[in-house]
Amino acid sequence: MLSVSLGGAAEFTITADACTGTALGPGKSCNVTVQYAPTTAGQSMATFAANGKRPPASASITLTGTGASTGTQTFSYTGAAQTFTVPAGVTQITVDVVGAGIDLTANGLGEKVTATLPVTSGETLQIYVGGAGGLADGSGGFNGGGRGCSACDGAGASDIRQGGYSP
Repeated sequence: MLSVSLGGAAEFTITADACTGTALGPGKSCNVTVQYAPTTAGQSMATFAANGKRPPASASITLTGTGASTGTQTFSYTGAAQTFTVPAGVTQITVDVVGAGIDLTANGLGEKVTATLPVTSGETLQIYVGGAGGLADGSGGFNGGGRGCSACDGAGASDIRQGGYSP
């Protein structure tokens, strides 16, 4: 009869165990699934062990995993496109995109959209932070702002582009 154990970092957990309580003979096997779910950046370690009673037998293995760094990056208005390269090991990002507003009144503030996007490590994203609208001079805000009302120009769009970067 086998027993299994896992000790060390809490980021490692047994999610499936077809070995505990199993008697294995020569040439037989069983499976244990261990999940690694890091909560912080850096390396974590745990020890997986399997022990049998007849004949007395044991085996162990050291498990290591490295959590990717997490963080926040803010892009502010520059009047030009900006880029972001997806770090190694990252498969999705969560973004808060806030539209530009009109400088002259609080009534024209842009809206906020939050989304989670699938990405590929090493992929380069194009970031456009829209420019605020202003007086009705026809120029509009950066990235698509146009005439918004009789006394003001519309704010430009804020967006993230994957793949092609055409306006």
